Amino acid sequence: MYKEYEVFHKGNQLYCRRYGVGEPIVLIHGACVDCDFYHNAAESLSRRYSVTTYDRRGSGRSDIPKGGDYSVKTQAADAAAVIRDIGSPCYVVAHSAATTIGMELAASYPELVRMLMLHEVPVVECLAAGSPIIQTLETVRELIHAGKYTRALNRFMPLIGPADERKPVEVEDTSLYSKKNSDTFIRYEFENIFYYSPQYERLQSRQVITSVGERSLSTHYGEITVEFAKRIGAPLRYLPGGHNSPNELPYEFAGFISGTIALTI
Repeated sequence: MYKEYEVFHKGNQLYCRRYGVGEPIVLIHGACVDCDFYHNAAESLSRRYSVTTYDRRGSGRSDIPKGGDYSVKTQAADAAAVIRDIGSPCYVVAHSAATTIGMELAASYPELVRMLMLHEVPVVECLAAGSPIIQTLETVRELIHAGKYTRALNRFMPLIGPADERKPVEVEDTSLYSKKNSDTFIRYEFENIFYYSPQYERLQSRQVITSVGERSLSTHYGEITVEFAKRIGAPLRYLPGGHNSPNELPYEFAGFISGTIALTI
């Protein structure tokens, strides 16, 4: 069970959920989804922690920003507003596209982040020169600039990889807001996220843990995350599953979060 509530930041409403009691954890969802993505993981974690999830701006039940600002910097400020409402520094977990928001949050608001856990980083500049993925992402960007959003999304989606057949039957595959979520990402977030340049030096002095799914090691997400971890000197952990393991294998993912926190207390 969870409590629903709202946080307002610069006039924009952010839909939030609070599960359980205990040390506070914030889970930030990635692209084309909303906070439903984390429901099962959050319920599992709520046996020991107070877990907050929220729909990022323009996604799920949150407002579409009137000014059209979807920058990583502004979304990090949204996350900071959610944490300030909680009232104490939090363990922050970010997945995929949201890892850039987590990076900006930790670099710009270090007083709010007890530990940052990043699952599968998408930053293009961490790919090796000549990677065929770079050309694929450039094609997606060109289609977006041409206003061909459906074609851009169709070109992008295969990069996520196949679903894990071990996914529990109780985990939902869809969201009531899936079209809104996908439109927000492909129209407004794609370039901000994939071409974001992290503040590596600032992150080197923060407590950051990176992770990658076992099935992603041979993909571009594995390559990027390994390189990013090297650049900031962060530990790299390996989890069951692939890119969407926080949703597809939520209980294993929750166990990873709990174990990681326990080792640092």
